[in-house]
Amino acid sequence: MKVKAHSRFFKAAVYVCLFLASPVCAQQRDFATELQAGYGLKPWRGGTLTLTEKVRFSNGSTRYSQSKTALVLQQTLLKRQLDLYDMRLRIGGGYTFINRLSDPYDNPWYENQHRLMVQGTLAKDHGFWRFGGRARMQSTFRDESHGDFRYNPKLMLRGRLSAAYSMPDRPWKFGANAEYFYRLNDPRGAFVDEMRYTLESTRILDRRQSITLYLKYFHEMQVADPVRMLCIGLKYEFE
Repeated sequence: MKVKAHSRFFKAAVYVCLFLASPVCAQQRDFATELQAGYGLKPWRGGTLTLTEKVRFSNGSTRYSQSKTALVLQQTLLKRQLDLYDMRLRIGGGYTFINRLSDPYDNPWYENQHRLMVQGTLAKDHGFWRFGGRARMQSTFRDESHGDFRYNPKLMLRGRLSAAYSMPDRPWKFGANAEYFYRLNDPRGAFVDEMRYTLESTRILDRRQSITLYLKYFHEMQVADPVRMLCIGLKYEFE
């Protein structure tokens, strides 16, 4: 019975994402796949250090598109006070090295980028549900040796809302989140240029390991020839 429910969840997810990806204007459409692996440890009380590697294949999942190597350090704050309300607050920062295919639909070339970020997350537990929000400020530096850019680094504010349900007495967790990308230093002004929506299902293998299958939908906005991308991904995490 649980396997059938799990199957219905992903069938519904596919239908929703295909509907969202239907064309409404001149745009680029694509299908991608992602593979992720993450390793986390707790160097001290309330602190977490996470190393994550992600690889994406686009152009119908036939061409390497990008890889990201991220190191993130977070610290839990006000644990005693917020435990009374089943809440958790974390702040942190990190660095990401990115190798990506730029201008993939016009004049493709690969470049290395460097990203710095700071973020804060707040989560609230309610029964078997967890609701959360995240605010992230990031700065991405591009390689100027390939030409001049309209602005460099690229400053971005990312906001995300999420919800997750953990099945009682079962090693399964289902979640969904929505995220917006807000440009801060574009000469044309500040505006939201992308939305992302994700549905995911996590199988908890043991106390240290989990594996997640997810569907992600990208939707660029207020840019010339916006890209709409449907992506399926697999993520393995070890703590």
